[in-house]
Amino acid sequence: MASLASKISTLRKALGLSKAELARRAEVSPGFVGNLESGHEKTMSEDKAKLLAAALGVEAREIIDLLPANHPARLKAKLSAAEGYDIPKIGRTAASMAGIDPKTEPNDFLHVHTLYKGDVWAVEVSGTSMIDANICDGDHVIVRRQPGAVPGETVLAWVGDPDDGGFTLKKLARRTDRKTGRTSNALVPRNKDLGDEHIPLDGSVPVHVFGVYEGLIRKAEEERAVKRQPAKPKGKR
Repeated sequence: MASLASKISTLRKALGLSKAELARRAEVSPGFVGNLESGHEKTMSEDKAKLLAAALGVEAREIIDLLPANHPARLKAKLSAAEGYDIPKIGRTAASMAGIDPKTEPNDFLHVHTLYKGDVWAVEVSGTSMIDANICDGDHVIVRRQPGAVPGETVLAWVGDPDDGGFTLKKLARRTDRKTGRTSNALVPRNKDLGDEHIPLDGSVPVHVFGVYEGLIRKAEEERAVKRQPAKPKGKR
């Protein structure tokens, strides 16, 4: 079984990140990341474990499971894993733009075993625009609902008009226009094959941030979307 130090190092290198870049993504100090990878930092808070997991594109439990057996975060995760709980899913045509209220069917949930804080929602990823961030087609991302974000965060946003727009998962970044030299915020993919593709946040296209990326549920993971169907009445056919 991999150690916490080797796990962090392997995931970081797979994403092509330096220790400083990972620290910036996870909102921790570079020294903290360095201590983790050198094996000097063998424990961390639950919040830091979740931030690191999100920055590395894995589930929080992949980090928490490598903490000492008696660590509070690991014990808490172990207790919650017994039954898990349901997070509402955002449907494919899931927005009422009057305040961006997602419409979810009462039987549409994602069953998870990792604890998430706040008003969280799940959405299935379609496409490969975030593949370089280790977010793949068919995965489910967990999004914490909030009206805004800061550059560097990955966000779920509604792009377009209420009737003909749609949700997209992109990184919020500062971007300099090559023609004008002006720098402004934009939604950008994490796929080098898409080149300079982006969604400008200059008002030319309606964009409403729904929330920020909080975690990831792999398509192949045991935790997968479940459809709760009403029980069929017993009796003769």
